[in-house]
Amino acid sequence: MTREHYFKIPAKINNYLKQIEIQDPFLFEFMDQVYMIIKDAKIPVATGQVHGCLPYISVEESILLAAEFLGRCDESYQHQLLKEYKEGKLQFSKTKKSSILGSIVKGNYKIIIRKTNTIIQAQDIVHEMFHCLNLNNYIMNRVFTETVSIIAELMFQDFLREKEYKEYDISLLQQYRGLMYTDNLKYLQVMLPLFLEQKESNKKVMDSYNSLAKKTNFSPKEIKIYLTYFWNKTNHNLDTYKYTLGYILAKTFINGNPTLENLKEINELLHNNDIVKFQEKVIGKHKLEELHKYVTEKDFCYQPKQYIKK
Repeated sequence: MTREHYFKIPAKINNYLKQIEIQDPFLFEFMDQVYMIIKDAKIPVATGQVHGCLPYISVEESILLAAEFLGRCDESYQHQLLKEYKEGKLQFSKTKKSSILGSIVKGNYKIIIRKTNTIIQAQDIVHEMFHCLNLNNYIMNRVFTETVSIIAELMFQDFLREKEYKEYDISLLQQYRGLMYTDNLKYLQVMLPLFLEQKESNKKVMDSYNSLAKKTNFSPKEIKIYLTYFWNKTNHNLDTYKYTLGYILAKTFINGNPTLENLKEINELLHNNDIVKFQEKVIGKHKLEELHKYVTEKDFCYQPKQYIKK
């Protein structure tokens, strides 16, 4: 990135801020609070990782496994999953990532699950189904729906332990989430302060950059790498905040040892647009700047070397 490009970054950020204000009002309004939550979060370390293949399970087994878990939350959740599959709304793809295509609100959507023939399929079904179960005409909040789906993921992993899946296999599932969390957290910790400075005071990027280098654990070289990445992207990429913040909020909720009834409760609160009560149940009396403490540096590190499959 040339020096000329560097000084053009404020204009690029301003254009993106206008987009964010229209496309994601939550991020635009609460950007300072989002940053407050993630700014001191520890970057997970890469030691103790497990490597290898997950055991094979078929599409049908994945659906039945997810359906059993959803049924323990509420029978209607299970019925909806089976209905979606029967009607062809739940589909599997070898090439597309797991996501929801179309509009849940309008009812013309498809649930796409990446076909891996492993328990990742089942976890992805649980994750995407909760998006279907709590989004409606009133609530389309990206952070909170991700929070519920990630809580469901974590509780589904406990369900797998109950079903006697090996800890090794569940560790691989968690690392699947960990790679996304780590990459997104690094980018947000560098870029969000620059967006905030531009949004609130129109400070020059050079001032923000110098300040950023002093108050973060990133070296000037690392910061420049992320700025170059930002410059070369055709979008701001800040929408990854919903996964990062969603995981932190999910771990905050999980810290209280919730039951599946509690999961159903917050899911219904979100569906009914009772956001105040939803936040009370998920965050409780914790201070926003302390929530990151529930995600540790070793959150995605597990087995000692003797248990790692070669």
